Amino acid sequence: MSVLRTIKDAKEREMAILDFLRQVDVFKGLTDSQLTGLEDHCREMEFRQNDKLFSEGDDSTCLWIVKEGRVDLRFELPDRLTSTKNTISAISEFMTFGWSSLVAPYKYKLSAYCATNSCRVFQITREELEKYFTRDSKTGYLVMSNLVEIIGYRFRQLQ
Repeated sequence: MSVLRTIKDAKEREMAILDFLRQVDVFKGLTDSQLTGLEDHCREMEFRQNDKLFSEGDDSTCLWIVKEGRVDLRFELPDRLTSTKNTISAISEFMTFGWSSLVAPYKYKLSAYCATNSCRVFQITREELEKYFTRDSKTGYLVMSNLVEIIGYRFRQLQ
């Protein structure tokens, strides 16, 4: 494979991620340059149906974004297997979860499970976000404003 082809493939992947990030709820209103700064911190992961992404009570270290598939957020009952009946919220493409990573005491309030045959997610660590927001406070403000809106919407859904 030529170096030119490798560079072209990398550019196409970059553009695909940028196109995706433009549609993510928590990044609404960000410019391409702001999104490009965040893109560098996205780590893509894949899970299979019923895989647990994290557990209620775990340290919340990452903000998550669904790229493909669906993730169910569930409460856990002591000494019982998980069930879809315990699903509080279903998170689909372009949606964010794991917002506890940006709010003290930094503990996940629910467990997350892959709810479709497979799901692909992006993960951005709190540490990387905090560093980026320190360098670019306008981006931090916009993301946190969007996050508050998302949290409010989800609470209204529960009511």
